Amino acid sequence: MRKTDYGSSKIWCMVKKTGGLALTLNIQSKLRKLSVFLVMVLILPWPGYSYAPPSEHKEWRIPEHKLFTDKDYLSFTYRQANGNEKTLQMLIGERWAITELLSKEVRWYDLATDWEYTFSLTQGSNKMLRLHLSIRLQSNEDCFVFLKFFNDSENISAISYAVSWLDPHPRAWNDWEAHGFIYPNETYTDPLSSLSIQALEKTPWKGNMVYLKSKMHNWTVQTWLKGALFHSRKLSHGLIERVDSPSSVWLDDSTSLLWTHTRTWILPNTQLQDWLLYSDLVLLNIYSARTKKVLEVTDFSMIKHFSRDGFHYLTVSTGYEGESNRTYYWDYSMYAARSILEYYYTDHERFFHALAVNCYLALIVHRQDTQYWRSGTVSGWLNSLYHMEDRYFDTRFNVDAALFLLFFHDRFQSQQALDMAQKIGDLLLSYMSRGLGFRTPNDGMMIQDYVCEDQPTLRTHASLNHLINEASFLLKLYDITGIIYYRNGAERIIKGIQATEEQWKNMAKQDFFYALFPDGRYEGDDYLTLTYHDILRYQDFSAKYLKERNPAIQRLGRFKEDFLYNKKVIENKRLQDKRDYVYHQWEKAS
Repeated sequence: MRKTDYGSSKIWCMVKKTGGLALTLNIQSKLRKLSVFLVMVLILPWPGYSYAPPSEHKEWRIPEHKLFTDKDYLSFTYRQANGNEKTLQMLIGERWAITELLSKEVRWYDLATDWEYTFSLTQGSNKMLRLHLSIRLQSNEDCFVFLKFFNDSENISAISYAVSWLDPHPRAWNDWEAHGFIYPNETYTDPLSSLSIQALEKTPWKGNMVYLKSKMHNWTVQTWLKGALFHSRKLSHGLIERVDSPSSVWLDDSTSLLWTHTRTWILPNTQLQDWLLYSDLVLLNIYSARTKKVLEVTDFSMIKHFSRDGFHYLTVSTGYEGESNRTYYWDYSMYAARSILEYYYTDHERFFHALAVNCYLALIVHRQDTQYWRSGTVSGWLNSLYHMEDRYFDTRFNVDAALFLLFFHDRFQSQQALDMAQKIGDLLLSYMSRGLGFRTPNDGMMIQDYVCEDQPTLRTHASLNHLINEASFLLKLYDITGIIYYRNGAERIIKGIQATEEQWKNMAKQDFFYALFPDGRYEGDDYLTLTYHDILRYQDFSAKYLKERNPAIQRLGRFKEDFLYNKKVIENKRLQDKRDYVYHQWEKAS
């Protein structure tokens, strides 16, 4: 029997087991005995330890914590700010045993603490898995748990595990309920289909996202959110491929604790990801039509895979090399999280807070030495046009990420978020000073969409959606920092668009051309709605920060608006609504 206490030189806890120690997750008596024992243990003092945070945050300390393992069981206990302790418990079935701690790391951030552990799991003498456990305790004391099982062998392995949350001073509860998130897009081709949030019976469910809450009568005691199971294998060119395995999830309430159980299969050379979020308060108001719409658009099924790294998006005709209808790329733009912060954020639904912080931390962890982000994907189109592979600065994705960071700074007053956003602003200004783009006679400058690290003088195209998005970002950055160079940069981009206003119009299709190419051609079909929404945002920012709307951008917006209205994509012409115009004239005058 192997009993290991990581965090103290003393063995602080022993769990006595008999027989062959082959844990079966549905043996209710063992769960009951284990729960009672842990409650007894946790009321006793224990010698946790802490790490000193960075010197500039001497007043704050990483919470005391302790990891304990015993063959098929592990627990992680930490102390809250109020002195109470909480414990994550995990039981592993199918005769898998924890045999070795391979690595451990503690990371402190301004809004969260991460504990990361990697374990070796063995089954008999010839089967092995790796388990990566990441515990992300946020500053508001909600806690993410991210699980990742790696099967590096040629064997198919069944795996089952149960997770519970133990509080030595639990709030009494007498009932629980579960709701499943049913996205009717099993073919992964219709992201606009309606989300259904259904009450689940107390029987096994599929591995989709589930919202759980324990109750005392009609009062919520604790809430959990369990993510959709995601099986995948890593491919080249920054892609991952989804593989499907049968799985089932159920809840056991036979003891004084609630345990979520999962059983599935891990195919050879693949990995299984799962996540849970715990809170003593309400994570989601699933009865709100507004919340349901946000969850529907964001999509937590298989169109977008949510994890510790933010979102991976399904590659549907994106043109990436090696893509299929089952491959995903990392979306470092954090577009979904930014949209929530910009339009839908509410303090009383704590999941949105947790999601935003998680995406912010993903940008910190994955930022390159170049101070920006890239996903490693290779665009077949860009490669054929410019012989570019994966080492380039994408102004759309990086500026979207920087916009997310500015909204994050607005919401959480994070200086590091602002610092990272400023790096992107500085890069844009440096590209303008180096002439990487298209100059116009009125001192305008339209930055090219892509800057290649290995070919710094390579000329690429400039597209309207990138340009307007960049101008919006620089205006907001100017408003936050007061640095006039960012405003000047935004105005030079808009001057470039003003000087080329008519050339952007594809009169044959009554829509925009996609981009201006290095040889002077305006060519390609514009995105259906992306550029239109960029125009709306820029005009709002211009009215707010410059006290006026730009006439050229307004005319271009109306041109696009007519196209969308005639195609019945939109029902109202926002840029041609006189009431909206009068409001902004009043705002400017006041």
